[in-house]
Amino acid sequence: MNETMKLVKEIKEGLSQRSSSQKDEIKVMQTMLNDKEYVVDVYGATGKIGTYSPSADARKMASTIIASTAKISKEEAELLADDHEFSRQEAASMIGIGKEFINTYVETGRKLHLGGREQSNVSLLGKEVEPSVSRYPKKLVDANGTASYESAVKKVPAHKTIKSSGPCPTWII
Repeated sequence: MNETMKLVKEIKEGLSQRSSSQKDEIKVMQTMLNDKEYVVDVYGATGKIGTYSPSADARKMASTIIASTAKISKEEAELLADDHEFSRQEAASMIGIGKEFINTYVETGRKLHLGGREQSNVSLLGKEVEPSVSRYPKKLVDANGTASYESAVKKVPAHKTIKSSGPCPTWII
């Protein structure tokens, strides 16, 4: 088992709540960037269409940056990038860039396809929600301490949301 999947398993086994964890996000990103063995199968409508290696892709980008900035050969830049160990700060930057890309792209109104995997094919779509009125049960407690409920109204302002779509494996839910 590669380092990335070991980390994912470790996080899942130690999970006591589902809330987000910036620390775990950075750990997973840093491990993915440094784990040359972590490769995922990519699926399309016709089945498996290829593979993707986050580490190889990041190293390819780094070698391009090194070669153009340092004015060295592509081959030398590739060797330097291949030896590079991505830091926590670089992982945090990649997460920030990725999140901002998603937030910005969904503003276009186009669907963002996250790529098909064996058990999932998730897309995101930005939506504008009109202002509305929502009803909820409001708890009332009388002088005797007896609780009762009445229907209350809350105004929900216009807002933006992201809708996910596509078949999703049961382990995500």
